[in-house]
Amino acid sequence: MPDLRQGSGNDAANDAAHQGLAPENSPAARQAAHQADIALAILALSRPLDNTSRLLSISALVLLVLHPGGPAAWAALALSIVFGVAECGFALRCAFDVPIFTSWARRWHQGSPPQDDLAAFDLALADSGLGTKASAAPRPLAQRIAGVRRLVKNQVRCLALQLAAWVATLALLFIS
Repeated sequence: MPDLRQGSGNDAANDAAHQGLAPENSPAARQAAHQADIALAILALSRPLDNTSRLLSISALVLLVLHPGGPAAWAALALSIVFGVAECGFALRCAFDVPIFTSWARRWHQGSPPQDDLAAFDLALADSGLGTKASAAPRPLAQRIAGVRRLVKNQVRCLALQLAAWVATLALLFIS
């Protein structure tokens, strides 16, 4: 059966998307796709940080229950757990961002216009109650990637403070 979509070279039926070919990838879409890939690489750091923090938090809970240390050691262990909970919050936020940036990177590598996706995403966030009312212009990708960097930096800070609380706990246990 002949393809009935054939016609002049200017109609939508003959464009690359309808023929199963990859659309032309604009420089802006390529750049945005690579920026999304970089954000994904940054987000990939979140999981090992979270695993380490969870191990420290579980160990602190076990030590808190099993070791009859003094109030200072208990306070340090409790502080370690508090920083572990805060780190977990940042890790959950990073986990939320991974599929979003994955989808964007895939779509933008295929040539989808980044501004359309960003605007649609902001609208969806606002409609779901997870974001503020969408403005006329979508939030720039650079701001979103800066947010990813802040999330991971905060996660590192929480883990560092959790480790410091552990060091303080060990020092207090060996002193007493």
